[in-house]
Amino acid sequence: MRITLKEIAKMANVHYSTVDKVLHDREGVSDEVRKKIKRIIKETGYTPNSLGQALQKKSSVIRIAAVLLKVDALNMIKEGIHQALAYYEGFDIDVQFHLIQYFDEASQLNVLEQLMKDKVDGIVLSPINTESIRNAIDNITDAGIPVVTTMNFDIPESKRLCFVGQDAVRAGMVAASLIDGLLSGHGKVLLVTATEQTATISYSEGRRVGFEHMIKEEYPNIEIAGYVVGYDDPIVIKREMSSLLKNGPWPNGIFITGGGVAIIGELLRRYDKDHKIKIVCFERYPEIIKLIQDGIVNCTIDSNMRKQGYLPIKILLNYLVYKKKPAANEIYTKSEILVKGSLCKKIQ
Repeated sequence: MRITLKEIAKMANVHYSTVDKVLHDREGVSDEVRKKIKRIIKETGYTPNSLGQALQKKSSVIRIAAVLLKVDALNMIKEGIHQALAYYEGFDIDVQFHLIQYFDEASQLNVLEQLMKDKVDGIVLSPINTESIRNAIDNITDAGIPVVTTMNFDIPESKRLCFVGQDAVRAGMVAASLIDGLLSGHGKVLLVTATEQTATISYSEGRRVGFEHMIKEEYPNIEIAGYVVGYDDPIVIKREMSSLLKNGPWPNGIFITGGGVAIIGELLRRYDKDHKIKIVCFERYPEIIKLIQDGIVNCTIDSNMRKQGYLPIKILLNYLVYKKKPAANEIYTKSEILVKGSLCKKIQ
């Protein structure tokens, strides 16, 4: 059985980073400890794996910046990033998180410009889709720093290395089919979106476009009765939906393209006790799972946010270490439809 770097560190009673310094002949280790580690390496016949050998060609630390928006998906994205880092445990990889308020273009631009000056090795980014951010991505890429976009946010026209996330248009088409089934082919649907239809934001607009296309082409008896533009802002969503549910008329179904599901769910818990309104949304956050189990949300389309955190780190390391480009410009995560039956415990 092949011995690992971590086991060498345990045998030498040192941190694995100390073993890594010895392997790469770096400073910061006493002569006594260095001799001890080299002796153990020789006795055990330890050899670095291919990633470790490749890393010897690089600087001692690979610095990756994760520039992420403060949205519902943030915790799951961070979990995926940490899972990727655990896979590469033993190597000197430093990930710094930079969290940006939703739609705070100026702050995101400032962070990106500073990261280019700092010459980080790579960037994981949930971009705000504006011309200034696109130009920043292009400048960063031209400076030799790869950028992977994720969290269902993308700027396809930019020079980013690739995008990891959901095929938003296809997801919207799937949602239309789910709504049609829930309403038995007839009814009025309200769309709760993140932005105005003229705005450019990948995940919400893509889902809306896909949904509207399928309704028009395949489900002529389903009517889009209106839109609530919530900007993924809890205050706005609560205000607009409270007014609608108090004053009517109620739609037969609601399609939520982005955030605000928990708020809408709690309002429906108060006003729609008979669960007349059918709900289709996205992601598998704990609050959404609870709403499905309680019969308030009918189904959700999960875009695998943990994978959207995991894959960008892996892609960046493959590119930085091996100069291996991703297989495609868009790497779509697998969507999964969750309903109450898929969340119930197995029958004993």
